[in-house]
Amino acid sequence: MICFTNSPTVSATLLNPRAYTYQYRTITTRGAFFSSTYGQEDLIAPSTNKSIGFINKEMWVFLNDNEWIETGATKGPVSNSLQTPNPGSSNKSYWQGHFVAYKLYNSSANQYEYHEVAYGSQNPTGTHNFSITYIGSNTWVVYSDYARVLTISPVPYSSSKYVQVGIETNETTSSFLSGTFASNWQLKDTNDIWHLSTMAVNGDSNNLNWSSSFSYNSSNSTNLIRYSHP
Repeated sequence: MICFTNSPTVSATLLNPRAYTYQYRTITTRGAFFSSTYGQEDLIAPSTNKSIGFINKEMWVFLNDNEWIETGATKGPVSNSLQTPNPGSSNKSYWQGHFVAYKLYNSSANQYEYHEVAYGSQNPTGTHNFSITYIGSNTWVVYSDYARVLTISPVPYSSSKYVQVGIETNETTSSFLSGTFASNWQLKDTNDIWHLSTMAVNGDSNNLNWSSSFSYNSSNSTNLIRYSHP
């Protein structure tokens, strides 16, 4: 789910491009981790276009500008099978819970292919932890609450270009509880050592008056990304 920097335009209630509120780091890293409190609980599903409209609270690890891995919480349709590339609405079912997705170039098919799938149980509550980590041998692994969810291999990248944590939607009637947040954002360096992120750059791109802010507390070594709207 690639991010755009220009302002969204609205066609009916669908957004093109999509709306984003997020914080990011342009950094070479071999992994990223974050905690999401009230992930899907704080999301408000689209009231129209339910077959294609969605809202996500998630993290993206971009391998380059066109290829990435993402995971987090969603309310919206998700593919029924990870094996189906670029799934259409007929291949999806509505889901309220955790998901994982990736977009990689398939040299055999000579095209970029997007894959996604839901995991866990519907309507998870509380705080959940997510990570996307390179483990060597052209292999990336997605974890949820420290349990392996998906292994992606072969991937011709051993590190990221940049990492984002935020909220995304493609529909104007979706929203979120203002004040919802993510925390404990960590990045793994090329020596495989984890570091708490002490800074971030704002990447908000939407016309829904959504905004995000990053804070770091050095006294107790915590960070927080908070999402707001009027």
